[in-house]
Amino acid sequence: MKKIIPVIILVLTTVDGFSKCASSRLYFWPSKQTVSSNSIFVIDGYATSQKIIIGLGTTYKVYLKSADEKIKLNVQELLVGQYNLTQAVLKPEKILAVGKEYELVIENLGDLESQVTRYNDSTKQKEKIKWTASNFIDTVSPNWTSKPEFTSSSYDMYGCGPATFANFTFAATDNSEFLIKTTVKNKSTGKETTFYLQAVDQLISVGHGMCAGAFDFQDGDKFEVAFSLFDASGNITHWTGDKLEFKRPT
Repeated sequence: MKKIIPVIILVLTTVDGFSKCASSRLYFWPSKQTVSSNSIFVIDGYATSQKIIIGLGTTYKVYLKSADEKIKLNVQELLVGQYNLTQAVLKPEKILAVGKEYELVIENLGDLESQVTRYNDSTKQKEKIKWTASNFIDTVSPNWTSKPEFTSSSYDMYGCGPATFANFTFAATDNSEFLIKTTVKNKSTGKETTFYLQAVDQLISVGHGMCAGAFDFQDGDKFEVAFSLFDASGNITHWTGDKLEFKRPT
């Protein structure tokens, strides 16, 4: 069995390797610093940071701030994963101004304010979450050039528990960054869970790392999944045809 260790296993562990998990963290998308003027934004909250995601727009006001304006971010979707991960899809209440730099602000975080940062590989420093709006408005939906196919499963034990994934290869094109809207149905219980996943090297890894993840397979043996393409401007290409079946990774 080919071992595939997705990025989320790495980012949700502490610096001492795979021995223990961090207690909280936020993740922000799009990952590129230049976005379309009609961009949407996605924030994932891990472990205790899930309460921030659930409270966005109520307990925690969230907006984009430029030098001369604030643009409110409205929660379009709130998605609760099955293993220590919750996600919000946010849409600005108006189009971003071309050429302006916007900083993401989440109010009332107190001691958790330091979580609204990301690591810059070039400077080796944490920095505030900022995007610059381009003069491009993206209204074209992504396209599959090769629809997802099951390729392998993986189950690996680490310090805090297993990392388990069903892996699917695909190919797609778009004018913007895109996520994979993934809906998994447990055929034993009938329960469906939906989450937006980032693909890595044309690979969609459905499951969870040792610390967190969108999908958990403990309550069943047979599952089915549907994938839709969702780009950074909110354009979506819905899944058509039969769902893909897979078994619980072992």
